[in-house]
Amino acid sequence: MLTTGQRLISRGWVAGVVVLILVGLASFAAMAVALDGAGRVVGVAGLVFLGLHLIAALRAFVLPRRRRELPVDEAGRTIIEAPGSLVWPLVAAWAAVPILAAAFVVQAIVDVDSIESPGAAFAVVIATVFGLPDWFRLVTGRLHRWRVVLGPEDLSYRGYRTAIEVPWSSVRGARIQVGGRTRGETKQRQTAGVLIDLKGTRPDPVIPAAAFDVPAEQIVEEIQKRLR
Repeated sequence: MLTTGQRLISRGWVAGVVVLILVGLASFAAMAVALDGAGRVVGVAGLVFLGLHLIAALRAFVLPRRRRELPVDEAGRTIIEAPGSLVWPLVAAWAAVPILAAAFVVQAIVDVDSIESPGAAFAVVIATVFGLPDWFRLVTGRLHRWRVVLGPEDLSYRGYRTAIEVPWSSVRGARIQVGGRTRGETKQRQTAGVLIDLKGTRPDPVIPAAAFDVPAEQIVEEIQKRLR
């Protein structure tokens, strides 16, 4: 468990994310006011895109998490889902990017001189190309809403690109993992959340704390109840 005063996600990291989003919002607002044509489209679209991400960031990193009674369905499964205030802004933002990029491509074909901000347009198109795999996962239902299901016989977790299902006999336990870079020669950034300790050589999945509105400690406790 966490020691006194220890945080899963550092305040500095959270502040950095929020500041970056606010700086981006200010930049796009300036574009929307100062430019015409495609430049204004970029500015307005950027405001919407980053505004949606700001809503999700506040839900994930700033608003407090409170313990609550978790629902149990008729099959005896405890279900923990990411809140809609986190999921739907992200879905809307991701879904809008290819539409914006397509508009830039059409505009470039019809009248390239009318694009007053070609650098920004190019950046949006490139970002969209790299995001196409996630876009296809989203529209085909393979980009998952964060969801933990603790059933009588097994544990399942779906989140973003991850989908696992393991019987309780393969689970050794669960513990809190603090976010940040690991120490030692090979410094790697690790996700803040609940690490599921699996038996054998399979990699241990991590349920990200930022994706849920209940404390990570409560998720650990629920898993431990099932293991008793």
